[in-house]
Amino acid sequence: MIPLKKWRGPPAADPDRVTSMARVLDLPRAVAAVLLRRGIDETVAPAFLDPRLANLCDPFLLPDMVAAVDRLWQAIDGGERITVFGDYDADGITAAALAGRVLKALGGVVEIHLPHRSDEGYGLSLTSLRRCLHDTRPDLLLTVDCGSCSAIAVEEALRTGIGTIVTDHHILMEPPAPKALAVVNPQRTDWPSSPEVTVLAGVGVAFKLCHALVKQGRQRGSAAAAAIDLRDYLELVALGTVADVVPLVGENRIMVAAGLKQINRRPGPALRALMAVAGTRTPITSHHIAFALAPRLNAAGRLGDARTALDLLMSDDAAAAARLSGTLDKANQERRALVEKLMTAAEFQIATLRRPTDPFGIVIGDNDWHIGVIGIVASRIAQRYNRPTVVVSFDGNGHGRGSARSIDAFHLLDGLKSCADILLTFGGHELAAGLSLHANEFDTFRHRFNQAGAAILDGRDLRPVITIDEWLAPSEINAELIAALDRLGPFGEGNPQPVLALRNIRLRGRPRPIGNGDHLKMTIECGATPLDAVGFNLGRRDVPVKALDVAFRPVLNEFRGITSLQLQLQDFRATTAE
Repeated sequence: MIPLKKWRGPPAADPDRVTSMARVLDLPRAVAAVLLRRGIDETVAPAFLDPRLANLCDPFLLPDMVAAVDRLWQAIDGGERITVFGDYDADGITAAALAGRVLKALGGVVEIHLPHRSDEGYGLSLTSLRRCLHDTRPDLLLTVDCGSCSAIAVEEALRTGIGTIVTDHHILMEPPAPKALAVVNPQRTDWPSSPEVTVLAGVGVAFKLCHALVKQGRQRGSAAAAAIDLRDYLELVALGTVADVVPLVGENRIMVAAGLKQINRRPGPALRALMAVAGTRTPITSHHIAFALAPRLNAAGRLGDARTALDLLMSDDAAAAARLSGTLDKANQERRALVEKLMTAAEFQIATLRRPTDPFGIVIGDNDWHIGVIGIVASRIAQRYNRPTVVVSFDGNGHGRGSARSIDAFHLLDGLKSCADILLTFGGHELAAGLSLHANEFDTFRHRFNQAGAAILDGRDLRPVITIDEWLAPSEINAELIAALDRLGPFGEGNPQPVLALRNIRLRGRPRPIGNGDHLKMTIECGATPLDAVGFNLGRRDVPVKALDVAFRPVLNEFRGITSLQLQLQDFRATTAE
């Protein structure tokens, strides 16, 4: 039985203000109400509904941007070898491809290097640095999506005479900061960054660097800079930003919206090939990136070498892009099989922790769990049980590497800091992190992490929450509503797709399980016209026999050339419930 969710209704809205905003902006009443409840009033709604690249801030407002751009142009003008050092996830790969492409277009001599997940771990480690220096022999090192916590490696590079420019978006841990030529990271606490740029993905920071390079190049009279249209690169920014699950607000939302327009208008060979193997068609949305395109980019790095994904994003040849995309698709199929196998083992371990709801922090691990998929498993478990979760894989030498995922009520890095004395390394975000530890500290860590969770979560209602954005009357559900809701996208973290709800609904006929019983289809009485409603993963729930409330997202469903309104059920409950 799927656990019942806690419904969180919207706060009361001033009906006169909702009516006024709907009239002024020519929006359905429900959409105006959603905007107001999200803090978007009449003064900022026009810009929100029409995100424009012109509203991006000056890239030189980011820390150390002047120093970074000056040094890179010096390297370009002098023919120095620049190595772009990225990461093996979709954010790091897209950031590396973006920086590499733009630097080459500006005339730079560029190599791109990615660390190997299983052999070298995340970011600019000493091991990955030494391989990078051996393979690419750079005069200048540029990191993207990593480097802020790599003081030792940056100093090692400096001892060999190679300066490093760090561009990153991860939270800087305790000093010392890397002795880099520049640290372009909006998370720096010594720099007054705008809240809109502190949530940039790694590829977003890399785009800011590229913008600054092109801007200064044009001021210097560079013909190469004048020939670059940065809009051509925004498909990479959209891919990496959505994949990294950073908030789709402010500048992130502007860049993703522009990137999606680019993908839907004129995708490059790499995106066309990736869309083909994923079976996606235009119009592509942030949902397609998150669940179809990004997983295939991530698959290569999860199972081995991320170079295949990088080669795809660097390719302008349709045949090569098709071949590389096919390789990624096969890797993604293998990745899915590994996840299902590991989920079975993980659920068995969780069942031994007395009851699944007892721990306030779920910590599980075993020998040789595939390091490339433990993050996916941690995310699924955190969502299923609504608990911060750590999944650890141990090698034969008693060394464990873990991935952690959290919930809104628990700041993951704070929890890990409380265990810092028994961890070898850790770092990441509020909701996602990585760590390493010795096997003989695993039980202690499990206990301490659970204590950290209990200190914050004990006494709270930890049922999964579904937030209702607006209650509707049946007559409000129409194509106009769906079109207006689409204008609130791109949707993702920080800007979720609105969930609407109907009260006191009656069913027409009996609900029908579909998809081997996992999913549910029902027909609801909705005014004069009944509506079909489909609930994915709700097929094993008991449906109230009398009136019910339904939480849903309205969509236009196309089947055999016929388009009809349909409700995508998010949850349902008896009308007499809370």
